[in-house]
Amino acid sequence: MNDEPKDEVICGCSGTTVGQILALIEQGTTDMDRISRITGVLSGCGGCEFDVQELVNNHKDSA
Repeated sequence: MNDEPKDEVICGCSGTTVGQILALIEQGTTDMDRISRITGVLSGCGGCEFDVQELVNNHKDSA
C-alpha cells in the first residue's frame, strides 16, 4: 500500500484517495471510525477496510 500514489482512490464508494487518508493519519487521526466520518470510507460496501487499516497500521509501525 505504501507504493501507491497519493492520488490513488482507496475507496470507490466515497472517492477518497490514499493521500487524503495519509493526511489525516499524519495529523494524528488514526481511529477508523473518525477517518470514516471525515472521509466517507467504510460507509459504502466496506471493501476498503483492509487497505485503510493497513495505512493506519503502517503509520503506527513507523512511529
